[in-house]
Amino acid sequence: MSEATEQDSQRVQALFNYASVQAHLGEFETATKAADGIVAWAERKDDACLQMSAAGVIGFIALSRQDIPAARSFLDRWAAQCQVLGLVDPGISRYDGDLVGALLASGATEPAAEVTRGLATRATRSGRISASAVAARCRGLVDSSAGDHAGAIRHLEEALTVHGECAVPFEEARTRLALGIVLRRGKRKREAAQELADARDAFARLRSSAWTSRAESELGRVSAGRSTATDLAPTERRVAELAASGLTKPRGG
Repeated sequence: MSEATEQDSQRVQALFNYASVQAHLGEFETATKAADGIVAWAERKDDACLQMSAAGVIGFIALSRQDIPAARSFLDRWAAQCQVLGLVDPGISRYDGDLVGALLASGATEPAAEVTRGLATRATRSGRISASAVAARCRGLVDSSAGDHAGAIRHLEEALTVHGECAVPFEEARTRLALGIVLRRGKRKREAAQELADARDAFARLRSSAWTSRAESELGRVSAGRSTATDLAPTERRVAELAASGLTKPRGG
């Protein structure tokens, strides 16, 4: 490889890293512009590996913006390019979890389950602990989409345990967000609020604005759902009943 080619390769790798960081921070326009630069370079050089990487990061940007059709388009392209290149190590290109999220959001439950099974197998074979944690999260999300909240919670809690063996803070925060949502759907609102608050705080520490807002929004849904007396603990319910009694007591009584 010539010195000029080596320098070009280093520059485009730095651009990819920049695009990924900006995407995680929620600076989507900046990230997209950088990713578009990667695409242009990759197409000019006919570099299939960089085309794959660019498709992945653009898909993640779209998923973060909750633009599911665009996320599906780019992440499907990423997956197809991985297959063409013969990439099986989930530590080389890490967008399997994003693809599963996009598939489930578009109602493609069985394809999401298939991707999840493949990820779990490849993570085990390669010894990628962080990928195993993402695979466990994906199993939880697939179970949740099928209405199996108990199974989903079990897999998501397993994912958090595995995250503890190989810390990737952003992915762990995503798992806590998923667990909080599933707990809310299972009517376990106190636990849901705790997980969602932890997810929000973790995203905030990472300065990931879009994901912080998403966790905050989900936390707000839990708070709104706890406004009825049936959601209160026995002691809280008794206090509420006494307060209501006092408010309705005749004056001077």
